[in-house]
Amino acid sequence: MRDMSVRSVTSKAKLSLKRISTKDKSKMANSLIVGTTKNKTFHYFHKSGEFIYLEIPPYNKVFFYFYQREFKNSETAKRQALKIIKDAYEVE
Repeated sequence: MRDMSVRSVTSKAKLSLKRISTKDKSKMANSLIVGTTKNKTFHYFHKSGEFIYLEIPPYNKVFFYFYQREFKNSETAKRQALKIIKDAYEVE
């Protein structure tokens, strides 16, 4: 079970604020993966403080973002994202 105590939530909120307020986001450029989808229904899942996945069928777009992880290139980020997406769809 995940720790969702007040201290944990506050700590994650502070980390998020720090990420948002950082001026130089060039190191995080490979953390956003944008793709296309053929699914007809909206899908969304996330893991607090790690990543978020949004699938928006009206626009045929998929967005996957790693909050904290940094990647040297976009291919490495894409492989990691696809692995997480595959695991999530196998559970459903």
